[in-house]
Amino acid sequence: MPEEMFPVIEGAISSGVLVILLLIGNPTKNQGTFHASHNVPKVSKHYYQIHVDLAKTTRVSTEWVQRMVDKYGRDSPVVKVRCYGEFADGDEAQLIPYAWLTDAYGRETVGAGHIPRLRVSADVADGGANFTVLTAAIMLGDSMNIIEQQQHSFPSSESPILAAKAAVDLFNKHKGRKGRDDIVVDSLGVGAGTAGYLMEMGHAVVTYKGGEASDNPKMWRNRRTQSYIVMRDAHRDGRISYAEDFVEDWDDFTAQMCSVRTLPGTERVEELETKKAMMARGIESPDRADSIAMLFATQTPTIPGQIEIIVAARSQARSDW
Repeated sequence: MPEEMFPVIEGAISSGVLVILLLIGNPTKNQGTFHASHNVPKVSKHYYQIHVDLAKTTRVSTEWVQRMVDKYGRDSPVVKVRCYGEFADGDEAQLIPYAWLTDAYGRETVGAGHIPRLRVSADVADGGANFTVLTAAIMLGDSMNIIEQQQHSFPSSESPILAAKAAVDLFNKHKGRKGRDDIVVDSLGVGAGTAGYLMEMGHAVVTYKGGEASDNPKMWRNRRTQSYIVMRDAHRDGRISYAEDFVEDWDDFTAQMCSVRTLPGTERVEELETKKAMMARGIESPDRADSIAMLFATQTPTIPGQIEIIVAARSQARSDW
């Protein structure tokens, strides 16, 4: 329920006649009336609280809860909210608050009035137990409307080619236009092969390397940090939306998004916790989150026609020399 409705409700129950106000919901936000009814003493004293936890329900699988705890940790905001029905305490290091994700879920199209562009991102895994994640979004100005995310498991030997084909299928599914819309590819390791295949097929490709220098090294430690910080700001400012059916596993998606943390430092440079450090504390690689952040890449895409012109020009220069 929108927070703006509560003053109206308070007015409706001010008649003095016996009225019962029942608030039911998941503790997804650390502010607002529902949060205050449980956590702010001067407000909560007017409510009778009932906490439905795992011990009081048979509708939640304990095996599922344990899997979530094993993957994301007991202190994960998603685990607290979805598994234990607890309000997730704010963590200054957490990049994306859980409430921002739920606010963006099902939000109406943002950025209306701008010319739409399709962008697909491909976070390519090397196969095996790792997953390749693809995301499609409609870009409207500086706003992003996420319309679909896919997760694939490809054999290691075929991962670059199959990832390229899957990216093209997603691009075509959402009526992408070659030369105008583009595909962002994590081009480290096997992703370099995927980027090459896509260019051969005539697609405009942004070769994304998270460890490279950012557009402004005085602000962001590297390209990955820049993309994530810009993505964070889009969530904070309400410039991102998620279609209600964009992903099969919303809990897995939100858990990964909430697992990304900033690093404290004395320098005035934004920096994120590395994936190696995340794994050291038992957190899996946030591939779903990486794929979203890659959509905010700022590099100019490589257009196949431009490559041919450059190659031809160099060949001519050599012959003239």
